[in-house]
Amino acid sequence: MLPTSIADRLAADQDRRLLTDLIRRQQLVEGNEAAARSFAEHCQVISAPANSIIIDQGSIGNDLYFILSGRVRILVNHREVATRGSGQHIGEMALVDAASPRTAAVVTVEPSVLARVSESNFVQTANSNPYLWRNISIELVRRLDERRKFHRVPNQHPCLFVGSSKEGLPFATALVAAIPGDTASVKLWSEGVFGASHFPIEDLSSLLDNADFAVLITSADDTVVSRGRESQAPRDNIIFELGLFMGALSRNRTFLVVPQGVDIKIPTDLLGISTLRYDPAATTHEQSIVAAANEIATIIRATGTR
Repeated sequence: MLPTSIADRLAADQDRRLLTDLIRRQQLVEGNEAAARSFAEHCQVISAPANSIIIDQGSIGNDLYFILSGRVRILVNHREVATRGSGQHIGEMALVDAASPRTAAVVTVEPSVLARVSESNFVQTANSNPYLWRNISIELVRRLDERRKFHRVPNQHPCLFVGSSKEGLPFATALVAAIPGDTASVKLWSEGVFGASHFPIEDLSSLLDNADFAVLITSADDTVVSRGRESQAPRDNIIFELGLFMGALSRNRTFLVVPQGVDIKIPTDLLGISTLRYDPAATTHEQSIVAAANEIATIIRATGTR
């Protein structure tokens, strides 16, 4: 009877105070009041009896669902691969691969109440709260792991992924050119891995399987204000990829390259990774990035493949 009780209380929750509190308790939200309010203001509350199809495999959609109460089954080709319960979310893969059909079905095990969040609402809220990109990328790594059927075979030669925003692409291209071919095979994000705001799930899964190291290059792309202080922030795809590769490869194999002399704001719990600098004022992009490239190459040679 608990889900029905919550459904009744939410129906009477005119100011959405209860809904905000329930969303604030979600693992993804981590108690952030501002993010919870943003989701609560725009989401749709769904009450579903047992055996209701929330998401149908093969359907098109990019909504995220917070499970406020109850429990659901995750089915791939009619086989149960996982269950999710109160405080967890479902549907995150479609957020980062909106063009592809849903890869799994979601069916309620018992009467359940969910909050449906649109892709546009999630992106707007996450852009104001970048830790959400980190959280969803880490969770995505875990869930992709659930679907892997085979153990990874180590590469014979180290594989390095290099990512950046569109604005940082000249520096990323220069870094790729500066890494000797006998040190690592390098995959640049612009070379068909994924587009500026499109992250195909199959490509992500393959990339996480194959990469031994990852370099994310930031530039002063966006201005944010935090606690009254204005600073620059990297694009949301950089925060997303940073959390993704840290979760899959570890901090020791993930590098963040930032411009000298620029105050770049990133989530505080991402600051523990290896951070290198480049000089955006150098005469050429190659000169600006060569020191960072040399240090990365040295670490790759010393560490080797996974």
